[in-house]
Formats: sequence, C-alpha cells, structure tokens
Amino acid sequence: NGNVEVANKKLNVRIDGDFPDADVWLQRFNIPVLFKSAGGGTIVINGSFSRPTITASTTLAGVPCIDQLKLEKLTYEADTVNVHQVSSPGLGGQLTGSGQIRLGGATPMIERMDLTGTKLDASKLCGLKGTVKGTIDEVNAHLRGTIDPKRTALEWLGLGQVYAHADHLAILDDRYSGISACLNRKDDRPCRPRPALVQASDLQQCEDGKRAGAANGTGFCMVAAATR
Repeated sequence: NGNVEVANKKLNVRIDGDFPDADVWLQRFNIPVLFKSAGGGTIVINGSFSRPTITASTTLAGVPCIDQLKLEKLTYEADTVNVHQVSSPGLGGQLTGSGQIRLGGATPMIERMDLTGTKLDASKLCGLKGTVKGTIDEVNAHLRGTIDPKRTALEWLGLGQVYAHADHLAILDDRYSGISACLNRKDDRPCRPRPALVQASDLQQCEDGKRAGAANGTGFCMVAAATR
C-alpha cells in the first residue's frame, strides 16, 4: 500500500507479505537485480523514481550463490546498500553477516561483507555444486570486490579472505577428513600443519597471489590441509 505520484515521479510504498515479482520492480526503478523475489516481511520504498530510499526486513530468494537470504535490516540510499544484519536458510546450518554494497558503477561493488557460518551444506556453495559434498563445520569470510555474475569460481576466490574447516568432505567422490582451508589470509598458519615442508619460494608465490587479489582480484593464495 502507499502512494505513487507518476507526474512528479515520486513514491511512498509499503509492501507487507510476499513480493514474487521483485526483480521486475527493481528493473523499473533502475536498481540492479540482486534477487528475484521477497516475502514474509516488510519493504518500504520512499522518494523519487531515480533515487529511492529502501528499507527492508524480509527474506529474499534467487540471490546469486546463496539462494535464500533473510534480511534482518537493510537500507538502500544514494546508490549504497547497508546490510545491517543478514542470515541465510538456503545453505543449511547457520550463516550470518553484515556489509555494504555500492551500486553506482558499471557493476555492483561489495565494499565490505563479513560472514560467519556453521554446519553449511558444501554442495550449495557458489561453484561447488557437483564437486564437493558434505558439511563445512566452520567458515569465516571477508569479501570485497565487484559482483559480476560471469565470474568463474576461481575468479571469485580473489575477492575473499576466508578460513574454513570441515571434519569430513567428499571432493570429486574422494573422501577427506580434517580439512582446513585458508584463502588470502594474512595468518594462514592454522592451515599449515607441517610448515617445515614449505619452501621459501612457495611462501613468496603465496604472498604474491594475496597481493594480486587485494589489488584487483586477479590472484589468490589458497593454503589447505586434509587427510585422505
């Protein structure tokens, strides 16, 4: 319910309940389509057609790499999305976080996204479907970079600093236990159970990959350990 002043190109609309065609309305107001539908909450859109202010507490569906995303509170104003608190029921287990996304450029830019997860379904994570099966027991991630739906799984790796641990996983049908992975982390010692086996040249290549990832997302360093 609310008011839409077509002549003045202004609106003040409150949406309660389900919003199955959210992607259509986002396109009409020139807002990047980062999800397809919303439901079970409240969305308030206020201001001009070209620069609306949006406040939302709802569950989004069709979010890339996550599917369902529950927004405890989100605000959008002047091409900036502030994600105050989110959680995701779409990955199994529990995933919570907060962040900021800027939408003014050619592609949306994640300025900051901090996520913490436990007991996540590995097969539902971005780029891992059909490759990895099992439960990721712990994950802590910090993301920064552009949101490009054409990125490959490897290209997404340059945008994050991640620590993850799983007691058991199947990777390409091979079973592993005690898996730890550190992606672009300044301190990756938790993922190096046998540091004496690492050569100085390997450490330098890892640092070079981290710097490339931090500069423009074109490189990364993954340190991992597991028992097969």
